[in-house]
Amino acid sequence: MLNHLTGSGLAPGRNHRPRHARSDRLRLIFVPDSQDDFEYQVDTREEADAMWAELDAYISADETLSEYRGQIMPRNGAREPWIENPDLRLAQEIPTFNGQRISFTFDILNFMNLLNGDWGHQEYVNFQAYSLINVSGRNFESGKPIVTFSAPNTIYARDNLPSRLQMQFGVRYSL
Repeated sequence: MLNHLTGSGLAPGRNHRPRHARSDRLRLIFVPDSQDDFEYQVDTREEADAMWAELDAYISADETLSEYRGQIMPRNGAREPWIENPDLRLAQEIPTFNGQRISFTFDILNFMNLLNGDWGHQEYVNFQAYSLINVSGRNFESGKPIVTFSAPNTIYARDNLPSRLQMQFGVRYSL
């Protein structure tokens, strides 16, 4: 059996109230095209340049974010990773007497993980959203949001139970 599922839709967002960071408070993100699209909550121009360089590199490395530069990214514009989980079942039925049968089964769930410990992992984004940019306010003279950015190490969490190798043995006696 092969479980082959497309990843759920997800949306990187901006957190409008960083002190109360929860995924249900995320807003759709405007993906900046240049450093001048935002003002950065830092003390010096060098720090602003460094923050923009980090944000620009993060956007450039993500195909979906790059596609929406200079635009508001639509909800579910990105996708979680595909899930591919092949399972293997070995079964043998043995006739006994008077038409009765005994069946033996051996199942390997997440067969790919048996072949290689780095395969078969199911990864997801919590609540299909993650905070990419924190908005702390707005400069009313320029009309630009004041933001901070710190590249996340990873946006994915691993679903441990379906990501691990599981085996089971079964016996059935049929009359």
